[in-house]
Amino acid sequence: MDSILMGKFIAEKRKALELTQNDLAQKLGVEEKVVMKWEEKNVLPKNELILPLCEVLGVSVNELVAGTSLQEDEFKENSENNALKYVKSQNDLKLRRILELVVIATTLLSGVAIIFAIGFTKMAVALKVILILIAIIDFVVGIGVVCMLFKGETEYECPNCKTRFQPEIREYMQSKHTATTRQLTCPSCEKTSDCKCKANVIRLTKK
Repeated sequence: MDSILMGKFIAEKRKALELTQNDLAQKLGVEEKVVMKWEEKNVLPKNELILPLCEVLGVSVNELVAGTSLQEDEFKENSENNALKYVKSQNDLKLRRILELVVIATTLLSGVAIIFAIGFTKMAVALKVILILIAIIDFVVGIGVVCMLFKGETEYECPNCKTRFQPEIREYMQSKHTATTRQLTCPSCEKTSDCKCKANVIRLTKK
């Protein structure tokens, strides 16, 4: 699901019904800031709120997920396309995992090679400085490439409130992480914890 597209769709339907964010929040039994985060902070609604939200807005779940209004004859086609996109997203995620490992390995090997050359080869001080700068640039570029492979295409799930969200690039790059988790601050409950990496964001668009 594309949280940005869904947020815009929720805002569009809410305004069409002449509801404020507070009005919608009251109908769903949540705080106003929750609706604000859906529309402005790329936070996806919790699973248990999907059906009530669709009912209030007068849309189907498929339309909410797609982030657009659909004609009757488009429902089946979009459902099939969404399933295919989900399968493709799983394969893309595996590919990006491989690319991430390749970039990390290449960055480390080139860095070790430069350090080895500096330590065990006689060379001018100026050349050593240049090689150190190259090693630093190589490291920074490698980290940047890894982050760009995943930022914007991957969601993380908060272990506290189960909200799925896309972290900001700065927090994403600076956060402590393992192969499957990152220490992030949830935009919904605002708690910092080890959030689990979920499947790719499936970008759904009207044909």
